[in-house]
Amino acid sequence: MAAASSVARRYAAAYFDLAKEAGDIAAWRDELAAVAEALSADEVAEAVINPKLPLAERTRLGLQLLDGVAEPARNLARLLIERRRSALLREILTHYDSLADQEAGVVRA
Repeated sequence: MAAASSVARRYAAAYFDLAKEAGDIAAWRDELAAVAEALSADEVAEAVINPKLPLAERTRLGLQLLDGVAEPARNLARLLIERRRSALLREILTHYDSLADQEAGVVRA
């Protein structure tokens, strides 16, 4: 599990750096949360990691649920689906929130 956490932390850091560069950390967080919500539903989560489905089909299924989601978040979703790491989305969101808090100087008890 520690390895998964490390991987999730790296994805979160990369996405956060892009959000910071774009100057809209909060909006990017909302987009990431929308992706995590859409792809974490049980049936969807199973479909996008199902090795019996061709990669193109898994990607299409996952991205079909993300209409209206900004391109950077869709790109992250596509990457995670292709690498069979979409199960890390909730953890990526948690790490992203920690980075956003740190950037804003917020300390959680």
